[in-house]
Amino acid sequence: MSLKMSKLSQRLDSVEIFSDLDATELSLLAEKLRQLELKSGETLFHQGDSGVELYVVGAGCVSISLQIPDGDRIELKRFGPGEFFGEMSIFEHMPRSADCVAVEPTLLFALHKDDFFGLIETRPQTAIKMMYRMLGVTTHRLLNISEFHSEMVLWGEDARLRSITDDLTGLYNRRFLDSAFEEQFGKAQRNGSQLAVLMIDLDHFNAVNDKCGLPVGDEILAAAAEIFRSSLGSQGIGARYGGDEFSVLLPGMGVKDALAVAEAIRAGVEAMDIPAVRDAGLSGVTTSQGLAVYPIHAQDLTGLLEAADKGVYRSKERGRNRVELPVDS
Repeated sequence: MSLKMSKLSQRLDSVEIFSDLDATELSLLAEKLRQLELKSGETLFHQGDSGVELYVVGAGCVSISLQIPDGDRIELKRFGPGEFFGEMSIFEHMPRSADCVAVEPTLLFALHKDDFFGLIETRPQTAIKMMYRMLGVTTHRLLNISEFHSEMVLWGEDARLRSITDDLTGLYNRRFLDSAFEEQFGKAQRNGSQLAVLMIDLDHFNAVNDKCGLPVGDEILAAAAEIFRSSLGSQGIGARYGGDEFSVLLPGMGVKDALAVAEAIRAGVEAMDIPAVRDAGLSGVTTSQGLAVYPIHAQDLTGLLEAADKGVYRSKERGRNRVELPVDS
């Protein structure tokens, strides 16, 4: 795949950044270029590698790609004959921002940073012609990179939300809740404030699932989650703990205010109208709730959660569709 110097000069004439150069300038440039031959699948550089060369594709094709945090790989661009890449390494001495791999047998011409700056000193007009052509292409690429970074930020935020939320209900999941328990309890201890914990079970949910089917069960869970959100507003943190079990954290709330939130949830769930449940002859869906407040019902996090759980059992023992404290007040 080696080319004679004259043939190389002609080839360079078709490259956009060299298109303003005359025959003498192209010949001078051809003397400074290093030829590289890559096999199909061979890596030219990895993300993070130092870089001091600009590359021009003489033949073949290379792929520029980036590995994202979940392990997948995104192809950013392919460069074919006559196209150039890696110019930022010349101007900024920046590390490579992605991986470069040959898609097929590929011939590259590499221009070293030192040779380019040598041109600036000895042949400034030649260098200016090249930089003028580079400017438009590089500006366009930077705009695309900016758009890509914006997409990656959004992707990262979406991924973060997916990792801490329940797919079905959109509420926080148990992973997030376990962390929130510790964080909010620690804040309450440091600030000398109250922290209410509400645990909620949907009554006879397994029977609804058995008689109406899982899709109806999912509909109930999603509808109940909407009740939780509307009842909490910005006051608390709602999470699906698992199955038909939910938990709510109410930072800064005492018994009276927390009971008001719990009652709003209870009444809202009881009023839900799910046609399939009604058509199946079932009485509807209700909740059994347990409420405990730090430091009234417990002095540590484990005791607080146990106290709220005890309230759930008291609610079930006393007929369900109610909110109970761990002890009579």
